Amino acid sequence: PFQRGAICGFGKPASLEQGSRHGVFAFAPGVPEETTLPVKDFHQKSSVATLKEECLVPGTTDRCALDVGIFTMSVDWCSAFFRFANSKIVDGTNEMTVMAAVDDSKLYFDFYLEVVTASLPGQPLGSF
Repeated sequence: PFQRGAICGFGKPASLEQGSRHGVFAFAPGVPEETTLPVKDFHQKSSVATLKEECLVPGTTDRCALDVGIFTMSVDWCSAFFRFANSKIVDGTNEMTVMAAVDDSKLYFDFYLEVVTASLPGQPLGSF
């Protein structure tokens, strides 16, 4: 059976029209109809046609999994994230932690880009 990964997003069934205005999960091909499914991609405000082709909830012809904005992360994931936040970077001649740079608005962090998209299986480093 499918084992949940280090990060898990929650979605709810929605019409393709509603999904075209929000974030939507796309599932790996051939997944069974279960409560927890492996995600292969994440779409943001994609067209109804794209959602119908790539993002149908298994067993449906007109429903997608709308991202409800709730994510859980494993203890290992959170520990790695905090280690990253405490790592040192150099801003000119000043050394600071990643967290301090974010807090001082010297470094931008977007949860969906740097966490959700980057956590997709098989995501190449250079693609984001």
